[in-house]
Amino acid sequence: AFVAADGQVKIYEAMDVTSLAHWTLIDSFPVGEGPSKDEEGNHCLSWCTSKFAAQMMVVGCAKDHVAKIFRQDLNNKWQACEVLAGHGGVVHDVSWAPNMGRSYHLIATACKDGHVRIFKLTDDSQGGALAGGWTRKMFNVECIADFADHNAEVWRVEWNITGTILSSSGDDGKVRLWKATYTGDWKCMSVVSAEDGPSAFLR
Repeated sequence: AFVAADGQVKIYEAMDVTSLAHWTLIDSFPVGEGPSKDEEGNHCLSWCTSKFAAQMMVVGCAKDHVAKIFRQDLNNKWQACEVLAGHGGVVHDVSWAPNMGRSYHLIATACKDGHVRIFKLTDDSQGGALAGGWTRKMFNVECIADFADHNAEVWRVEWNITGTILSSSGDDGKVRLWKATYTGDWKCMSVVSAEDGPSAFLR
C-alpha cells in the first residue's frame, strides 16, 4: 500500500507469488479532503503486522495534523476509525510496532512540531463491537510517551523487529533509540550522531 499527495491510499497485491513483477490494484480510498499542493501535502502509512488481528493500517493525514486508524467494515470498505490526535504539526511518519504477544498495540509518530509520540491501543472493554457495521471492537487510544529531545523537526520513526525499541531521526542530525523501562516509562537509551559516533548508553 502507498499514499500520495492526492490523499488516496492504493493497495496492490501480487496475485502470483512466484512472479513478483506484476501487481494488481485491489483497492483505493481517500484519507482526507482532497489533494494538497503545498508543502504540507505529504502523507504516510504503516500496516499492522499482527497475524491475529484484522487488516488495519495507520495513516498520517497531512495538514489535518492527525493520524487515523483505517480498517474494513462489514462490506470490506476501508473506513477511518480511531484518531491519534495531539500533534502540533504535520505527521511526517508513522510506524506500527510488531505485536510480540502483547495484549495491546503500539504506534509511533514523527511530527513537524519536533515531537516523537507513542500511542497505546487497547480493546474497548465497553463493547459496541458490532455498532455501525463493525465486526471487531474499537480501540481506546492513549498517548503514553511524548518526547521533544530532537529540538528539531522529526522525520522518521521505526520499530525493531520485536517492537521493543523505537528509533527516531530528525533535523538535529541524530538518531535516538527509545526503550521502555521495567516501570513502563519510555526513556532515551542511546543517541547516534554521524559526527560523534554512538554515545554511552543511558541506564
